[in-house]
Amino acid sequence: MIIIYSDGAVQCYVGTEARNMNLQLAERIPAKLRSTRLVRIAALHENHIRLYQFINDTEDIYLCRRAALKITMLEYMMQDLWGFPLDANKHYRSSFPKCRCAKRGEVNCPIHWLLPV
Repeated sequence: MIIIYSDGAVQCYVGTEARNMNLQLAERIPAKLRSTRLVRIAALHENHIRLYQFINDTEDIYLCRRAALKITMLEYMMQDLWGFPLDANKHYRSSFPKCRCAKRGEVNCPIHWLLPV
């Protein structure tokens, strides 16, 4: 669910998880495009949350990797809509469910071994 408040604040919810939009960043988006982009960004956040939940809930590592690739694409799409350079270093890779990259310094992370570094 996406909620847009009268003060321009935007939140998206999936189950009990909520994400808030950064209003200072939103003001950088040209006024004509702002509401459309914020709705698109919120929809991407909804998908992001659902994919994280999917990775948590499934034991099939192949499906987890595919979901991780989709999350990476969503993060690129969000960067583009915010007007940021596309930069994988700004993604939240190490926060993926079941990721062991940053936590243990493992080379054989079950999630990211297919993802570009």
